[in-house]
Amino acid sequence: MTGRKIKVISDERKKKVAERVKMLRIEMFGEGKGAQIAMARLLNIPYTTYRGYEANRFNIDFLILLAKKTNRDISWFLCYEMKFVPGFHKK
Repeated sequence: MTGRKIKVISDERKKKVAERVKMLRIEMFGEGKGAQIAMARLLNIPYTTYRGYEANRFNIDFLILLAKKTNRDISWFLCYEMKFVPGFHKK
């Protein structure tokens, strides 16, 4: 290894995943800062951390936690080509 970072997910794809995270939050709690705070509380993480996840700074551990806490299939977050239908992708 040369110490180079290997990019596993493109910036565009990461943006689409972050959009899915936001779509779920809006479905569950609505829009605005209060809704982000509510989602952060549900996940038991700081609000500022959650806000960063919505801004493309997420990791796989967050997606696993989000899927478990919201009873969603993690593939919904990752397969962004699928059409979003509120409530349809629940387990």
